Amino acid sequence: MEQVIRYVMPIERWIRFIVGFEATAYSVLAYTHSLYWTFPMMFMGWTLLQSFVTNCTPLMLVFWSMGATDERPCGARDPWIFGKGTVMYIERWTRLLAGMAYFIGGLMAYFHSPYWLYATTVVGFVQFQGSVTNWCPSLAFMKYIGVKDEKALNKQIHF
Repeated sequence: MEQVIRYVMPIERWIRFIVGFEATAYSVLAYTHSLYWTFPMMFMGWTLLQSFVTNCTPLMLVFWSMGATDERPCGARDPWIFGKGTVMYIERWTRLLAGMAYFIGGLMAYFHSPYWLYATTVVGFVQFQGSVTNWCPSLAFMKYIGVKDEKALNKQIHF
């Protein structure tokens, strides 16, 4: 019998994939059709911002309901930033940065200038390609300053 090797993409990478694609699409639609397309992008940014605090996004709930599991260690599942034992891992910080870019970029595009959509398009595309290649500038910078990723945390934390 032939052995089949399957690679399962972690939930955090699926979130980056979906959100990056949506942000790029919303930015293009807002720039070419109507600035009202910034509203779903701002909502998505707000969702990512709240997920930094609660460590749960609606997409995570969808994946968990489908039976998907993630690699996060027990300490990283604690919801509050300042809670005892809460671990701030690199993917959580990525959600914060992307959420700020989408929310603020959408607000600036709607109220100031549609040229701000170029920034959200770039962030969305980088996040989308980062989900496929597992490399993006923000991840590289955060690793450089010492923020831990899931695998390093799984080895470090023993609950």
